[in-house]
Amino acid sequence: MASQGLFWVNSRVTSPKLSAETYNKWYEEEHIPELVATSGIKSGFRYKAVDPKEKNPFLAIYPLKDIAFPDSDEFKAVPTESKTLPGSGKVFDLADFDVRVYEHLQSFERPNAKPGRALCLMSAAIEPAEGGDEEFDEFYRKQHLDMLAMCDGYRKTTRYKLVSQQFVGPSADTTKNVETPRFLALHEFESPNLPMDQINQTASTEWAKKILGSVKIMQAPLFTLTKAGGQTDAKL
Repeated sequence: MASQGLFWVNSRVTSPKLSAETYNKWYEEEHIPELVATSGIKSGFRYKAVDPKEKNPFLAIYPLKDIAFPDSDEFKAVPTESKTLPGSGKVFDLADFDVRVYEHLQSFERPNAKPGRALCLMSAAIEPAEGGDEEFDEFYRKQHLDMLAMCDGYRKTTRYKLVSQQFVGPSADTTKNVETPRFLALHEFESPNLPMDQINQTASTEWAKKILGSVKIMQAPLFTLTKAGGQTDAKL
């Protein structure tokens, strides 16, 4: 039986030959339409980091009906070069990519949540304390998401577990020893102006202090939606 999941791509331009404007044009006008035309990807969403200092400022996410699809010949046939791009026209010569496949764990929505994608996305990657996977999952399901649902502007969360990762691009060799958190939570909010006082309250319970205070790695950059393609009302 196929396992649903997510194709998650975080990137940055590395070549001075490639402007962000040209990169975005290729990604949003060529690459996303080509991906959502395949049999295994029917929607794609692209984001830009709120923090201008974010190392990899561009994020693209694609819901997968089958997490095996990125290994298929059909997926591998999707072009990664274009006349729109400078030099060789090969995007992997011009930009770095952190490419991950995740398996779906949980979907949670605020009661009466609006359909579709929210404007703001927090991509929270976390590595729990050693031996703490089960309680970490229980904490999310029994407390944390219910408390997030009480925050102004919160819409939904989708949770995943890492299946595979690949670094591609000019700097790929320098990232071989990077430790990546296994668990991902995509929190959607109506605006990047988050109610931080309320969000901080969700981490103030004794259980939250135990779980979140003992995590090995936590990365939670904030992004805003710039482009949606294909079936834009699809659930993550």
